[in-house]
Amino acid sequence: MTCCELTLRCWRPLAGRPISPLGAIITTHASPSTGGKTARAKGTKNGTANKSGAPLRERIFGWVTLAFRIWVGAVFLWAGAVKIPALEEFVISVRAYQILPLELTRPVAYVLPFVEVAIGLMLIVGIFHRLAGATTAFLLVVFMVAIISVWVRGIAVDCGCFGGGGEVAQEETEYGMKIVENTIWFLASMWVVFKPKSPLSLQDKVFPEIELEGADR
Repeated sequence: MTCCELTLRCWRPLAGRPISPLGAIITTHASPSTGGKTARAKGTKNGTANKSGAPLRERIFGWVTLAFRIWVGAVFLWAGAVKIPALEEFVISVRAYQILPLELTRPVAYVLPFVEVAIGLMLIVGIFHRLAGATTAFLLVVFMVAIISVWVRGIAVDCGCFGGGGEVAQEETEYGMKIVENTIWFLASMWVVFKPKSPLSLQDKVFPEIELEGADR
């Protein structure tokens, strides 16, 4: 018998058997290791995407909301605060628009400054600021309608937005500028309504159970 025949006879019984235990160990542990590395790689990739994607955008939106809260809140707080010491002057300003019935001008003039102060504070400290933003947006629309009304009717008045008010000379009116200002504040208020979540919000500490659902940060 030749060496080749002897070798073939020795290997033939092993043809249908599995590989050696060492080979099995290598085969068994190779796939999980590779899969683990792949999973970790995917997890790292997804984690990086999450950190640099939506959360970053939400943080930016939150700081924008904070800026708008403080800005619009300060405007309304100041607008109301300067009217309170001179409510009778504001009554004259409201009557100059010639929109409300005479018997309603005094109640409106007496209540509105306190409402402005309240919603201004709510926006600044960040408590129920979504409601405050909606209220400011509504009031700004009312103010713009009133300004457009006197503009169209040819009535010359000082808007009385920050005190004063009453009739003025036609060349002293600033209707266009006031409409632009109110439009900008309206847009900022609507941002707070739809993106209410923001840092430095007192609502998160006083009423943490109230979720601002339906709006992203």
